[in-house]
Amino acid sequence: MPIQYIFGEADFYNLKFNVNSSTLIPRPETEELVDLIIKQFKQEARNNQTLNILDIGTGSGCIPIILKKNIPNSKVAGIDISEKALEVANSNALKNKVEVAFIKLDILSQLHNS
Repeated sequence: MPIQYIFGEADFYNLKFNVNSSTLIPRPETEELVDLIIKQFKQEARNNQTLNILDIGTGSGCIPIILKKNIPNSKVAGIDISEKALEVANSNALKNKVEVAFIKLDILSQLHNS
């Protein structure tokens, strides 16, 4: 069992996130991707522009939470099929003091029904 599951917490982009067996453990590669998004947004000097962000398969919510924290005027949502993962994501948003909309949705069934 990964140490993060034992302690129920993982570090990601200098913040603490609750994790459990209903979520994946945030990866360093994902942290690099989030950092690139933040840097690109700031480099293009779009700080007054509202950015709409959707994270599919949000799990612990680390990606949308970090993006909201670093791009505060963005509108951020995360979707997941797992109610338990969404509970963790919501607790992480509260813990890290950001507002992210987390929605239970099976994106693949929605695509097939369209």
